[in-house]
Amino acid sequence: MSAASLPPTPRVWDREAVAVPVLLVEGADSPPIIAAVMAALERRLPQVVRLAVPGAGHMVPVTHPPVVARAVQANLASRGPCRRIWRRTPCLPG
Repeated sequence: MSAASLPPTPRVWDREAVAVPVLLVEGADSPPIIAAVMAALERRLPQVVRLAVPGAGHMVPVTHPPVVARAVQANLASRGPCRRIWRRTPCLPG
C-alpha cells in the first residue's frame, strides 16, 4: 500500500474531520498546561468525554492502568454498536 492510497490524516483543529468519539484522560495532578490543553481540545472536538484521574500525574496510563482501561471500556460501551472506519482499524463505536 502506498502513502498516496491512504486517507488523509485529519488535523486536530479540523473538528469536522474527527468523526469518532474522543476520550480525554488526564491525571488530576498533572502540570497545569495539561488541563489547559485538554480544555481546549474539549471545546473544539464534537464528541468528547473528559476524565481527570485523582491522584495521578502526567503518566496516568502507566501509573493507573486499571482506571484508564475501565474508562476506555465504559466510553466505548456507551457509544452503541460497533463500526470500522478502515479495514485495518479496530472496531469503533457508532
